[in-house]
Amino acid sequence: MRPIPAGQPLPSLNMPYPFLTRNSDVELRQPGIDKTGPVPVKPPTDTMPVEQLVQQRKEGQAPPPATMQPFQIVPVPTAPPSVNPGLTPSAAGGTAK
Repeated sequence: MRPIPAGQPLPSLNMPYPFLTRNSDVELRQPGIDKTGPVPVKPPTDTMPVEQLVQQRKEGQAPPPATMQPFQIVPVPTAPPSVNPGLTPSAAGGTAK
């Protein structure tokens, strides 16, 4: 990517129809702190050291039961069907006549 030389027009897209027309007389922007309020100083949840989590696990707090089957998005290919169904495969290293 090279800079556009001075005086050369900027590239633009051909837009035969207007993109988005204004539907409000107010300039759109994020609300200020006077509308949203100050940021909370203390986090909403307290932190917990890893050591305490490990201790709780050792005391017998069981993990939640896995009731759902794993959900698979990408299909896994299955083994191709046998070329000779019903026949047993020959021993490896057999001789052909």
